[in-house]
Amino acid sequence: MGKRNDDRALKAWLFRIAYRAFLDHYRTEKRRQAIAEPQIAPIVLAPNGSKLDIARAMEELPEDCRAAIMLNLAYGFSHDQCAKILQMPLGTVKSHIKRGKDKLRGFLTVYESVV
Repeated sequence: MGKRNDDRALKAWLFRIAYRAFLDHYRTEKRRQAIAEPQIAPIVLAPNGSKLDIARAMEELPEDCRAAIMLNLAYGFSHDQCAKILQMPLGTVKSHIKRGKDKLRGFLTVYESVV
């Protein structure tokens, strides 16, 4: 039983490091883009239900919300594990996940009615 807890702690620790590295990279890129000439790309939505639609919807979410949703839905971490990885209070993580799911659902529902 102790080995399993150690493995979970190690996994959470590694995800925390990866998340912080992602944030550093993301912030650097964001600053670079702010300095560069703004480019307006046309919005092209792929056929209904494709990965591109989900990726576009995820891009619309705030950074912390996106991270919580990815850890919870894509990687299968519990809310408590996500809170430890993201170093946020549990209630904040729960609200990020709830609001994020609602926004994703809304984005994809609106998209389906247009297509």
